[in-house]
Amino acid sequence: MIAGARNLRYVARFPRLLPKLAGDYLRVLAGRRVLRGVEFAVTYRCNFDCAHCLTKSVVDARQTELTREEIGDIARQIDRLGAIFINFTGGEALLRDDLEAIVADTARLRGLLVTLASNAYALTPEKLAALQKRGLAMLTLSLDGPDPASHNRFRQRPGAFARVAATVRASRSLRMPVWLNAVATRNNLNDGSLERLADLAREWGCLLTINLPYATGGWRDADVRLGDAEYRRYLALLRLPQVRWEGSSNWGRAGCPAGSEKIYVSPYGDVFPCAVLQTSYGNLRQEPLATIFRRLGEEPLFDGRCKPCLSAEAPELLPDRLKNR
Repeated sequence: MIAGARNLRYVARFPRLLPKLAGDYLRVLAGRRVLRGVEFAVTYRCNFDCAHCLTKSVVDARQTELTREEIGDIARQIDRLGAIFINFTGGEALLRDDLEAIVADTARLRGLLVTLASNAYALTPEKLAALQKRGLAMLTLSLDGPDPASHNRFRQRPGAFARVAATVRASRSLRMPVWLNAVATRNNLNDGSLERLADLAREWGCLLTINLPYATGGWRDADVRLGDAEYRRYLALLRLPQVRWEGSSNWGRAGCPAGSEKIYVSPYGDVFPCAVLQTSYGNLRQEPLATIFRRLGEEPLFDGRCKPCLSAEAPELLPDRLKNR
């Protein structure tokens, strides 16, 4: 069964994608590598300073962010490679003054779904409505606890939970789908708060993506790997209908999509296999995406075969060139 079958109800909201999806699946069945989606960081600036942030490893004050025009050109290249979505992220993407224009430019590519990842702190109902008018189709919100105390503590920001809850309500009034995004830790698995967060996601009518903890970025030197008992609890949560992980929406069977179905683009134009594997396979200011995507395909680790997230589950198996920074 297709790993992303339970997500098809979201795709059904956007029938304009169906012809492209059909063509993509035909190419997949023919054995070709087809890009499914892109995590596109348009800035590393952020209004939070979360301890676990992945971008702490890659922020470079010497480099400049991609311009609106450069982002538009890259989006067209992404579209031509078959991708069905671009998720604009950061940092906090809302800190870009031209985000609405970037969303509008990308939404004109009728074969791409434009989504946004945010901590919701700067996302007012008015701003959300304006983004939807420009073409934003879906929202992903960071939420790491089922109540204000736990989420605000993890994000180190008073009022963070209230902003997420308010944005979910505003999205519901706009009929915009919302996915929640959380990080599994020993603490939230052992104290039951991640299970309660899954209950809250169901109550709010949201899908919940639970990411494993990674020893990179702010947690580069931390001992965050789950123990056997915590990992079993994590797997049990993935069996809930409202819970998924990053490998749940693949063209085929579930497995890590990094470098084969999904890629990550930095604000400086570097192409990583994912946000965690922070090794650049090329820069889009210097060469086309098609060339870089072919280069990724030459890496045995990104052959598209079903596999777990090695960064979180078996980092010792990663080749040295892909070790977390």
